[in-house]
Amino acid sequence: MIRNWIKSQPAHIVLIAINVAVFAVQSLLVVLSSLFKLRIDLFQSLFSLPSHFSEFILRPWSLFSYMYLHGNFMHLFWNMLFLFFLGKIFEQTFGRRTTFQMYHIGGLFAGLVYFVSYQVFPLFQGLDNHVLVGASGAIYAVVSGICLARSNMQIAFFGVIKIPLILLLIFYLLSDLSNFLSSNTGGHLTHIAGAGFGIWFALKMNRGVNILLPVARFFDKFKWKKKRKTNMKVVYSKKVKSMNDDEYNYTQKANEQKLNDILDKISKSGYDSLSKSEKEFLNFMSGQGK
Repeated sequence: MIRNWIKSQPAHIVLIAINVAVFAVQSLLVVLSSLFKLRIDLFQSLFSLPSHFSEFILRPWSLFSYMYLHGNFMHLFWNMLFLFFLGKIFEQTFGRRTTFQMYHIGGLFAGLVYFVSYQVFPLFQGLDNHVLVGASGAIYAVVSGICLARSNMQIAFFGVIKIPLILLLIFYLLSDLSNFLSSNTGGHLTHIAGAGFGIWFALKMNRGVNILLPVARFFDKFKWKKKRKTNMKVVYSKKVKSMNDDEYNYTQKANEQKLNDILDKISKSGYDSLSKSEKEFLNFMSGQGK
């Protein structure tokens, strides 16, 4: 039943449901431990990402599990609110599978940057063990990816204030940079790392390259069942490249988005405003329709 529900729902809804369910169990365990005066948060102890290597080596799975934990209700609320609004747009643009991949791989990257930074940068040397929890790094990857990919799109929060996505990305990056040396330096570092990964993803997708695929293929090797893949030939810029179904779909969506942006630019500023590469791309897409 649960498995069928997961398969039938959009990726961002499934991710929100998992985060909420984990927080509910985590909160229940805190209440129970308090009743018995145990004074221990089992989830925090086992699944948060530690900054000290000696702690991390005892729970390496925390590099993945931390992105499903939250410190309090408001931490969960704001993360899930952004995932609901912007995760939906990301999924509409890049697809369900890519949304799952972006959340987890972006979160892994952000967590890895956090952990490595505490090992190598003098700023963090000599500090007590800190722990990282929250989906912020993963969500920043999703949010920054779609904000750059659909930079001209405007989103109305609660139907009131319309904000271009690119301005939203700039605002949150400046906020994290300006508060970097606050009491939550590790958290801001994770946000910036997640955002950087999302920006990298969007820039590469604009060129028809999906940086998530190599990591996704690696984890696919550990699945009990593998889906059959059908090879097809796709011609782009006079080069023949072998692609599987996922790669083909990613490239098609990226090309469609780029074409829409170019057509918007033509409608606003005319054909002569296009760069040489944009004109070449437009000619290529026109030839595809023949």
